[in-house]
Amino acid sequence: MIKASPLPIGILSEDAQEARNKDFRFYRRERARKNSREATNEDILHMMLISSDPIITSLREMPKKISSSFSGDVLRLLKQPDLRGSTGEDSNSDSE
Repeated sequence: MIKASPLPIGILSEDAQEARNKDFRFYRRERARKNSREATNEDILHMMLISSDPIITSLREMPKKISSSFSGDVLRLLKQPDLRGSTGEDSNSDSE
């Protein structure tokens, strides 16, 4: 069956279909008319066609990613503690 398939096996995965189920539920709940099943299905179909069109989606402006670095305090908290030796404060108090 794999040899007879015109498409690579990775394209036949169900992951894309399962991901589109989220879109389908969102379009049905938020963007479709609820006055009849026919109108609901028509609206869902139009939204699915629009969202899968590469030309239309390429025209959409993507949100800019905001990358911020952590402050010095946060970085100090994230550092691994030095477990090899003491900090010097404990060893001075033991010798007294």
